[in-house]
Amino acid sequence: MAPLSHFPFVQDASGAGFPAAGEDLWIDVIRKMDEVYADLIASQTALEERNIELERTLAELDSAHKKLRQTQQQLLTSEKMAALGRLVAGVAHELNNPISFVFGNMYALKRYGAAITDYLRAVDGGHSADELAELRQRLKIDRVLADIGPLVDGTLEGAERVRDIVQDLRRFSASQREPLETFNLVRLIHTASDWVLKALRDPPELQLDLPEKLDVTSRKGQLHQILVNLVQNAADALKGRDGGLIAISAATQGDQLVLRVADNGAGVAPRHQDKIFEPFFTTKPIGTGTGLGLYVSYNMAGKLGGSLDYADAETGGAVFTLTLPLVSAEDDGE
Repeated sequence: MAPLSHFPFVQDASGAGFPAAGEDLWIDVIRKMDEVYADLIASQTALEERNIELERTLAELDSAHKKLRQTQQQLLTSEKMAALGRLVAGVAHELNNPISFVFGNMYALKRYGAAITDYLRAVDGGHSADELAELRQRLKIDRVLADIGPLVDGTLEGAERVRDIVQDLRRFSASQREPLETFNLVRLIHTASDWVLKALRDPPELQLDLPEKLDVTSRKGQLHQILVNLVQNAADALKGRDGGLIAISAATQGDQLVLRVADNGAGVAPRHQDKIFEPFFTTKPIGTGTGLGLYVSYNMAGKLGGSLDYADAETGGAVFTLTLPLVSAEDDGE
């Protein structure tokens, strides 16, 4: 391109000049600068509008998140109330037997006490030996004396059973950190399954494959809650089915406890198996489950130093396997 000195100059009103042949070029540059400036203004305006839209979207998301948390809290409360209802029903059935036994024994002891009192009054009244012998036979004093010891022992046993149930209930409902203790897991399995099944109108059959005694050192209340949740889950899967069966087995493998709760229900569909331990996931109809039982059990098993896994049963149905150390570490369950 030729230097500017080769072009004739055109002066403007101020006396300044520019190449006459470059006038169109400068006008085109100024026009393009105006277009770029206009584009910048338009982009800035669009960006501001997008920022406003983004802020509105964020506010809506924040509001939706708060509502979701409120809904989750309501579902947690609903699950707690449902669990409490099952617990109360189970405890009522569990307490009924020993309390009825205690009441029956106490009424018998009351009758026996009245018979002994009548006989002692006759002795103090100076009745003859024949009269006392006849009264002794009529009041069945010999039978009374023979029954008093077993009645008292049975009453004490029933009262102790009530005490144990109340202690189990306190462990189950305790919110504070529970200490480690050594206990017989077999008895705990019986208690947990009784609490669930005795609350059902038409309970499934229970099949137990357990040793006579199996001592573990763990947190009894938390393990009890896991068992209640697993048995309840199996019972729910069998609801309305003929020939329903829940099978519970427990054994040791090295220093580990392996406990299985199986049912012969429909099992879990493959597309749902990776979600069953997620919070609030449930395949139950709306209003009949919140999907927290397995989630709580899964996390509680981890806190106890173990694991909870699902598998399809070979003969159909579901198998949940709880694996725990026979002796839990002191810092587990935080």
